[in-house]
Amino acid sequence: MTKALLVFDGECRFCTSTARWIELRSGGAIEARAFDDASVPTELAADRRRAHLVGGTTVRHGGAAVTGALRHVRGGRVAAVLDLPGVARLRDAVYRLVARRHGPHAAREDASEAGARRVAPPR
Repeated sequence: MTKALLVFDGECRFCTSTARWIELRSGGAIEARAFDDASVPTELAADRRRAHLVGGTTVRHGGAAVTGALRHVRGGRVAAVLDLPGVARLRDAVYRLVARRHGPHAAREDASEAGARRVAPPR
C-alpha cells in the first residue's frame, strides 16, 4: 500500500499538530510533511496557502485535502459527508477561516499584537 502524502504549513502550530494527529491515527496510510521538507514536490511547496493531499494520481487541496486525510483515520469514513456539495462549500469556508487565523501571516500578526501590548503607553 502506498502512503498518501499530506503537505502542510510547518510554521503553523495548529496545522502541525493536526497533521501529526492524522498521521499517527492513519495506520500508516498518511505521511505528513511540512512545506519546507526536502521530500515535498516543488509545485506543492510553492503553494503554501493551503494543505495538499497526494494519493496516487489524485491531488486534493485545502479543505478537500483535510477531508481526504481524515478518511484514513479510524472512524474517518464519516468525513465523506464533508465532500457533499452543500457541505463542501461550508467546509471550504471554515478551512479558509482557520487558515487565516492559524497560517503564517497570522503568526506575524499575533506577534506584532503581543509586542504592542508589551509597550508601555507614553506618560
